[in-house]
Amino acid sequence: MPSMNDEDRNAESNADEAVRASTTLKHRWAKRIGLFLASLMLSMCVVEVGFRIKAPMGHEAMLFGSPDFSDPDLYVSDRELLLVPSPGYEGEVQTIEYSADVRINSKGIRGPELGQREAGELRILALGDSFTLAVQVDEEETFASRLESLLEKRLNRPVRILNAGVDGFGTQQAMTMARRLDDVYDVDAAILLFFTGNDFWENDSFQERLRMHSGMHMPPPQPELSFWDRYLGRLSYAYAFVRVHFRTRAMRSNPHQLERYGQELRIFDRSSPVLQQQLRKTRQALEAFEALCQQRSWQCFLPIAPPAFVAHPVRAKATFDLVGMTMDQIDLERPSQALLDLPLSGLPRLDLLPVLQASESPLYFRFDGHWNSDGHEVVSAALADWMLPELEARTQ
Repeated sequence: MPSMNDEDRNAESNADEAVRASTTLKHRWAKRIGLFLASLMLSMCVVEVGFRIKAPMGHEAMLFGSPDFSDPDLYVSDRELLLVPSPGYEGEVQTIEYSADVRINSKGIRGPELGQREAGELRILALGDSFTLAVQVDEEETFASRLESLLEKRLNRPVRILNAGVDGFGTQQAMTMARRLDDVYDVDAAILLFFTGNDFWENDSFQERLRMHSGMHMPPPQPELSFWDRYLGRLSYAYAFVRVHFRTRAMRSNPHQLERYGQELRIFDRSSPVLQQQLRKTRQALEAFEALCQQRSWQCFLPIAPPAFVAHPVRAKATFDLVGMTMDQIDLERPSQALLDLPLSGLPRLDLLPVLQASESPLYFRFDGHWNSDGHEVVSAALADWMLPELEARTQ
């Protein structure tokens, strides 16, 4: 066997050294990249924790909404009501912090088709705005669906609650919807959820908006959420906060939008006449609703829902700062008290603020001013306790 000469041995040694050097270099780069990624992840964790500690409740100035995908097919225009849910719609509503499947039956209410009335069945209309429709949560998580199950068990009879809420509805619109649906379903009772955040404004401006009907309440088509918004936005509080912050900056430069929010928020201002001005239309609408309940022999209920910044006052300052109002002017319970003081003997009222404040877990979304699943559960339990004696007395 021929022996390896010095030249061959040197060549082999050099090759081995080159391999070792290449391997060492690769290990060094792998270590550097690993250290960089570990440092990056640690930094991201520190930033994430910092955002959660600094602003645990969310971006306060965005309690009126968040970046979202508004499917234009969910609504159709209506000459009397501005818009209504599109009969037969099925789809997904999604934002940076939640997604929910939504179905609208052939009569325009959220949920399945109703069959023939069962023996002893109690049918209740759930009226109101986006807090009633509740596209932020899945159908079975809404207070209407949960309340149906609670009442059915406790009354020991079939109960069907028809979710007739519509985004942006005021009291007049809810009444028109109630008449339409009663003609179809022959209901026995009605719940009108009143949201003190903007229902006064909705009632005060409805006729003018109806005259000027230009589709302003139709949600504009939005691009579908990006991969980053849909997934990273729900995993990372810091990402969602920054994403929402940029929308807030854009909103601050829109004087029309700020004036609209200002009109909604001035009802909390002790020195402003806006509440008394808007209360006139609300009182007329509620008196008409009370008369409708008596005319149709309904047992009616008026629960009062506060905005997130009322249930959690720590969120209030930034909200009012957005429209140039200071907290020394503000009485957060002023609008709900005005409703409770109205002389409407045939319309029992329940302020939901105490039960919402009593909860130790967050009941509103962070970047959206609506109830989360836990919020709907708390509200449904409070409504069941409140409504049960009235419903039992009615059926005796």
